Amino acid sequence: KKRINKRKKIVMRYLEKLKHNDNYEVIVQNKGRCSYYKCIIKTKLNSKIIQKYCKKNEIQLTGKVWDTPVHKQNVFKKYITRNNLNNSEQFSKYHICPPNYPELTYDEIDYICSILNKIWFMKVALLTKKKKFEIVDEKINNRLKEDEVLVKITGTGICGSDIHFFRNGALGTMSPQFPLSLGHETGGIIVDRNKSKFKNYANVVIDPLDISSCKKIEKELCGCGLKHNLCNHQTYLGSHP
Repeated sequence: KKRINKRKKIVMRYLEKLKHNDNYEVIVQNKGRCSYYKCIIKTKLNSKIIQKYCKKNEIQLTGKVWDTPVHKQNVFKKYITRNNLNNSEQFSKYHICPPNYPELTYDEIDYICSILNKIWFMKVALLTKKKKFEIVDEKINNRLKEDEVLVKITGTGICGSDIHFFRNGALGTMSPQFPLSLGHETGGIIVDRNKSKFKNYANVVIDPLDISSCKKIEKELCGCGLKHNLCNHQTYLGSHP
């Protein structure tokens, strides 16, 4: 009973640490005879991608409980159409079984989740030409520089310039490079604080203007960056590179 209770606590830890990552859904088995198997993690990624990534970080994930495929366990019943083997096999490719040994410490679980949280993909709406969007999957670059953090976008406003790009393919005399991911009035939560002073899961808004490529002489002309809207070397998020 103590081992089962410890596994329940471990499952709750996985739920907590992965709740901000839309790539994962922790599915908990509250009933059933199997005390060893308590949860699986449903993913939007093919499990082979995750297995390969975790192997590099010396994390072993499994897809079976003894000799029984996980997708045939009770927890999957409501997700799989009865007697539809193809659907079952397809679904089984998009799950992982996190280590759930009672001997695991919270630090070890946090390490596992930190690796899983670095395997980030996102759906991106790209404006490929005037009045045409395409939805694509893009891998998020999580190799952060020292002064960077990783932000999960939770909301983006629609600016008048976005409408011009969509309707006319340009804003006045400025034509963007296609494909373009629109949106510069945006905010979200920090999912990797890196070495910054910020806290993970803090709510933030993003300044769309970037003057990191500005030369020193230009910074002096625009007030050492204090009036960076005047800089000739600026780039603008969701507008032009």
